[in-house]
Amino acid sequence: MLVTTSTGTALHRWLRRGRTTAALVRPDGTVQRTAPDPKTLCELLPAPSPRRRI
Repeated sequence: MLVTTSTGTALHRWLRRGRTTAALVRPDGTVQRTAPDPKTLCELLPAPSPRRRI
């Protein structure tokens, strides 16, 4: 899910303080990783594991 923020909101200020514009947030609301932009964030994520066929 993509979440956007408006200038002046608490989330916007938090991202700016961390010098980031993209964050990966777990379902429980915990920030797992941040990056300066969405493309870089995607590049930092591990490749998905291949699924084993049974």
